[in-house]
Amino acid sequence: MGTVTETRELPGAGAALTHESAHLHVSGEAEYVDDQPEPRGMLFAAIGCSAKAHARIRHIDFSDVRSSPGVVEIITAEDIPGDNNHGPILADDPVFAGDLVEYVGQSVFAVLADTVNNARNAARRARIDYEELPAILDIDSAMAQQSFVIPSQTIERGRPEQAIAGSAHRLQGRLRTGGQDHFYLEGQIAVAFP
Repeated sequence: MGTVTETRELPGAGAALTHESAHLHVSGEAEYVDDQPEPRGMLFAAIGCSAKAHARIRHIDFSDVRSSPGVVEIITAEDIPGDNNHGPILADDPVFAGDLVEYVGQSVFAVLADTVNNARNAARRARIDYEELPAILDIDSAMAQQSFVIPSQTIERGRPEQAIAGSAHRLQGRLRTGGQDHFYLEGQIAVAFP
């Protein structure tokens, strides 16, 4: 078999590049999971989330969830056969919280039901008994307690302490950038086929 080589000129830094699927997005032709026909007998999942910023889960009463219309199953951390984790970088993000929740909105369980509305309505009916724990709600508190979302990363070149000590002029203070990691704005959706 021969080798095919394609060469093309790429624009320099700062030049706009068209995203490979942009034409589908702007024309309305892009297809998403929600655009596909639903298979017969499909179940829908809704997530039950933590209402507390930091708490130990003492008990969850699912009786009202189980008796809700259309409910087929409830899935918790105990039902995951492998590693209960979907953290893409640090492996520190459980699919479902076990006995500890660490932020409001953390996934605690999923409800499977015959319609999306039945699943959502049922998920809201769980009664979770929490033991509230101290929550860290601002940057200053996190810094004081050395509680970081991810391990600190330091990029260092040369001997900055020596250079600063020998400098004729020095500045001291704080700088807040407001920077944060990006997150997707669109809803996340998937269809699983047995």
